[in-house]
Amino acid sequence: MPKAKNIKERVTQVARWLKTEWDLEKVKKIEWIDCSEEPDYKTKDDSLYGYVLERDNYLVIRLCEKCCRTRSIAIETLIHEMAHAALWHEGLGYYHGPRYWTQYGEFQDAYEHHGYSDSMSQSPL
Repeated sequence: MPKAKNIKERVTQVARWLKTEWDLEKVKKIEWIDCSEEPDYKTKDDSLYGYVLERDNYLVIRLCEKCCRTRSIAIETLIHEMAHAALWHEGLGYYHGPRYWTQYGEFQDAYEHHGYSDSMSQSPL
């Protein structure tokens, strides 16, 4: 079983697992960013954990290195952003409405139930 050596590799494993479980093929890339350079996406408390953007007909998940300093926070943020990506084609990718929270809950429950261990079989690179 491949072992993730760091947070970024573990996030890659979880992203690959999510893509095997749900139709998330439009998510082609995960980028780690310096969130201090993203003023348009910051929240009231000046934090930014991640966001989704569309580029050339595919989706990119961007995660902030500063805010996602632990594996658990990085994975929770990835699952949050993947829920946005899952609703992207319906025009709901930016919102936190009932459909979003249902999707997020489905991803989170599956990760807690079997995804934690199943994702470890994915390549971390």
